[in-house]
Amino acid sequence: MEKHEFSIHPIELVDIYPKKLFIDAIKPPSRKTGVKPTDLLTQVGWSDFDEKEQSLMVSVSLTTKKEGRKKLPYEMEVVLVGLFVIDTEKFRKEDIPDWARRASLFVLMPYVREYVYWLTYRCNFKPLVLPLVQVPTIQYVDMTAVDSPTKAKKKKPSVSKRKTPTKKS
Repeated sequence: MEKHEFSIHPIELVDIYPKKLFIDAIKPPSRKTGVKPTDLLTQVGWSDFDEKEQSLMVSVSLTTKKEGRKKLPYEMEVVLVGLFVIDTEKFRKEDIPDWARRASLFVLMPYVREYVYWLTYRCNFKPLVLPLVQVPTIQYVDMTAVDSPTKAKKKKPSVSKRKTPTKKS
C-alpha cells in the first residue's frame, strides 16, 4: 500500500444543506420507470465573497428538463447549498469567482448525486444514479519559449512514473 500525504486546500467546504428536495409524480411510481441523466439540467450560482466571514455560498440546482422533451414520469428539483471558507492568505480574492464558476460544482456533485438517488428511490421510481463527470484539467504552458501569447507551447504536467512489476518466464 502506498503512503500519501495530503495538504489542505485553501478553500474548504464547511457546511452543506438541501434547500429544496422536490419530486412530483406525473405517472404512477414504479421501480421500472425513471429518467435518464440527459433529461436533467444542472445550474450553479454563488454569492459574493463575504470579507468578514471569509466565506462563499454556492448553490447547485438539478432539475428535470421541461421544454422539447418527451413526457417524463416525474418532475424533480434538487437544490443544495454549500458554505465554503477561504484562506485568502493562500488563495487570491480575485480568483474566487473563477473558482466558483469552474470548480465548486465538482466539490458539491457527490452530495447532489446522493440526494437525487435517495429522492427517486424513496418515491418508488427507478433510482437515478448520476454519472461521473469529466473534471477539466489544467494545461501547463511554457511561457519562457514564447515570443507571442498565441504561440505558447503546451507542456504535459510532470507525472511520477512508477515501475510496473514484470513477469518472469
